[in-house]
Amino acid sequence: MKLKERISWLMGAIQHSLFPYLDENLPSPLAEPEKRLVKILELIQIEQYIPLSRQYQWTGRPIKEREAIARAFIAKSLLRYQHTSSLHNALLSTPNLRIICGDGGGRRGRRGRRGRRGRRGRRGRRGRRGRRGRGGRRG
Repeated sequence: MKLKERISWLMGAIQHSLFPYLDENLPSPLAEPEKRLVKILELIQIEQYIPLSRQYQWTGRPIKEREAIARAFIAKSLLRYQHTSSLHNALLSTPNLRIICGDGGGRRGRRGRRGRRGRRGRRGRRGRRGRRGRGGRRG
């Protein structure tokens, strides 16, 4: 079978089996850019290129999150988001895109992983020195 015939067979299979399944199980019908994204993700199967080795699993993100991140960056490229923050906002606001990229269940709040305190952590604006300022006595 030639490459062109394989691709046309795959696209037919996607349209006849995958899209009806997604339309039934997603919160809203797929838009055209989302359909294009699903086709590309099914065609390239990025999950094959993410290492499944448990040997180095203790470093970095869990494997399932790596797969979702890879799909999200493909979505960033296909949907032409210039900044990762634009992709992040789209993932937060579009449930279909979030499910397609692999984060179907859990959702972090608007603050992300840093939580309530933000970048500065526990110390806040004062830094290491605390209330005392630059130095001096405790009195």
